[in-house]
Amino acid sequence: MDLTVKNVYSILKIKKDLYMTEERKYLMILDILDLPKDIPLNKVLDYIFESRFVSPKNENGNKTFDFIRDYDIIWALLKEKGTDLNKEMISWWEFSSMLEVLFLSDNALTKRIGYRSYKTPIKVNKDNREFVKSMNNQKLKYSLEQPNNEFKMKSFFNSLKSIAKRK
Repeated sequence: MDLTVKNVYSILKIKKDLYMTEERKYLMILDILDLPKDIPLNKVLDYIFESRFVSPKNENGNKTFDFIRDYDIIWALLKEKGTDLNKEMISWWEFSSMLEVLFLSDNALTKRIGYRSYKTPIKVNKDNREFVKSMNNQKLKYSLEQPNNEFKMKSFFNSLKSIAKRK
């Protein structure tokens, strides 16, 4: 089983593909991992994703981290430390250990996770109104509930509306 970071990311992208049939996904993943066609794929995927790494969740049980959506920042943080995920053949186990270290430090990734975990207070007073507004904007920006493109489009249209109001 070839569990390099590159292969695991390919598997994650296949799993999230909305247009591919489940059978096609199954065959492609087995091919990437170089496994026989009679292996139960769910057991393999549980082994890869659940046995070594548990994705952070907020108090409501919602995911606050996504390998695909957060790849850009993971890549940049590891590149700063001398590891290029796009060039080096790093095993999934080595990568998940590196990721755990990133989760324990103060960086852009943990800030994203913090924004996604932010719980808006029930009472907002004038002293913390701007902070709450800023945190909620960041929470929306980095939300895993909607695609980034949807947030960008919403921001774009809001900008157009505010420009139109000024004229």
